[in-house]
Amino acid sequence: MHFSFTPPSGKTLFFMGQDIDTLHEFVADTGVEPAAVTAYASADLTGVFHRFPESHGSLDLPSYVQDYPDATLAIGLWMKSTYVRIANEEPGAIKNVERLIDNLKTLERPVLLRIGYEADGYWNGYAPEKYREAFQVISRIIQEKQAYNVSRVWQIAAYCAAMDGSHGSFQERSNTYFGEDYDAWYPGDEHVDWVAFSYFSQPRDCLTETTQKAAGGLPEGFGQLSDVDAEGNSLAIDNVIDYLASKNKPIFVAEASPKYYWIEKGEYKPDANSHIENLQAVSAEDIWQGWYEPFFAFLERHQESIRAVSYINMHWDAWTGWRCDLRNQEAVRLGQTCQDGVWGDARVQASELIQQRFFERLDNGRYIYRLDKGNFAQLKDWDKVQELNQIK
Repeated sequence: MHFSFTPPSGKTLFFMGQDIDTLHEFVADTGVEPAAVTAYASADLTGVFHRFPESHGSLDLPSYVQDYPDATLAIGLWMKSTYVRIANEEPGAIKNVERLIDNLKTLERPVLLRIGYEADGYWNGYAPEKYREAFQVISRIIQEKQAYNVSRVWQIAAYCAAMDGSHGSFQERSNTYFGEDYDAWYPGDEHVDWVAFSYFSQPRDCLTETTQKAAGGLPEGFGQLSDVDAEGNSLAIDNVIDYLASKNKPIFVAEASPKYYWIEKGEYKPDANSHIENLQAVSAEDIWQGWYEPFFAFLERHQESIRAVSYINMHWDAWTGWRCDLRNQEAVRLGQTCQDGVWGDARVQASELIQQRFFERLDNGRYIYRLDKGNFAQLKDWDKVQELNQIK
């Protein structure tokens, strides 16, 4: 017995993430406590019981549980180092998964568990068969433990390769791992409650020559590269919605952030490569029109399918693992910065205009985003879980 905890018709559940410290800053700066929050943890239990500082953002599930007790929780479960052992059902790996699920079962809230998120991403290197088997093992353990509050999320990256190797950047040679189609990682309908993907800069990146030349081409779900809207933006990500909707599951935009924009500095990079020549000065209005307006229009265009979204409200460059100091081209050349690409600063509160517009859009009646102790009751089947787990 499994549940998805979808919001009422016409509503989208809005999560904020993705690091506990940046989440605290968001609440302190805006005065808004989110209805739903996104955390990360590892299948080897890193970050599950104790805080673990990491160069890409701290893993700290206990702080999320303590500091946001009434928020729906999404968890990105990293399993790159353990998925083969889980698939092979090695005792130590299985014990860790059981401890994880036992812990999540006690949280007395809906949990959307993104098992091996961005399954197709070449940076994760998930071999499809073993990935599917690991996902199925975790799904089975959730069922055996009767963790009814845990909903299983299958997430793809829906990525378009854009770094062409110029100016010291990394040469991306595939859009998915070994150019496989998304279904290679799909664990089966009976193991999935939500389907999900990431939304960063695909409307632009999917039109690059690097994407077109990538090994295996675009996954079938992306449609044709020639599919563009009236402004010339790629419609590949809309085609991904059609692919995910074919699974007959609610869709979760599990990661979303305005990649290549620095909100506080007012800067924008029109390509993915780590050179400084075309770094542009932009206004807050430019940033809103360039990323936020198309993003919200996309969400609302597909609201019948997209039932949840998680915004990454993060100053990416503040973290060592994400930092990209374009002004230090010698460090770029030596591989000392920009190792994980160009990201920027996505904090909405870094601009008065963007913060104002952001909340005005969230207040249009389509989103559940503010903390309310009655939020869980709005989610489908939460009452059944209360009865099953006798949560008071």
